[in-house]
Amino acid sequence: MHFALKGRSRAAGETLAATIDFETCQHNILYGNSICGQMQWEREEFQLCEINLSLDFFKKFLPDNSILFNDFRNIIEKGKSGLLTDINRRITHEMHALIDSIINCERKGCLKNISRSQDHGVIAASVGAVSRQQRFEHDPQKA
Repeated sequence: MHFALKGRSRAAGETLAATIDFETCQHNILYGNSICGQMQWEREEFQLCEINLSLDFFKKFLPDNSILFNDFRNIIEKGKSGLLTDINRRITHEMHALIDSIINCERKGCLKNISRSQDHGVIAASVGAVSRQQRFEHDPQKA
């Protein structure tokens, strides 16, 4: 789950069908299968929150009778990378409150492991300001 808190960003990668753009206060769900590419930020002040779930944990909560989620499930099952929806959604007040509690939790480090267990999947949050351009890689097998 990607939450753009401040600034604008654009990501492009070999396994992405198109570039992914985010503006301040937007969110979306991204499935990244071994993503490798570049991410660019348009402003000096940039902040995001990423919450990564294990694939098995996430699949447990995908609704069965939804065209939107069925299309996303097909992307996942084909091993492609993609977004839940082509249009990013606005971050709500409730989402901001939850993100703020994650950011301000007492755990240390850039990557804050919130929960790690066989039954609950891996949930991690990465929060912070980053450089204007950064190379990114994500391999779900290493999560």
